[in-house]
Amino acid sequence: AEDFATRYGWESRSELRTGRVRDEIEQYLQEHDVHTLVLGAPRGTTTTVFGDDAIERFADEMSRETGVKVEIARPEDET
Repeated sequence: AEDFATRYGWESRSELRTGRVRDEIEQYLQEHDVHTLVLGAPRGTTTTVFGDDAIERFADEMSRETGVKVEIARPEDET
């Protein structure tokens, strides 16, 4: 996701948190002046938090609930 942001000239920051994914992301967005949230959608792993449909729904819900634009960065988009 950071590579995706850098490619578009966006300032990016990563932060590691523990807890429920949705709650932690919403809290982070409230704590910082975020214009765009970039969610990474890795491939080739056996444990993922989201499948393709689920991450699309999650992105839509986060955008609606927070008013922050949400982008999904996928490795196949990096070509």
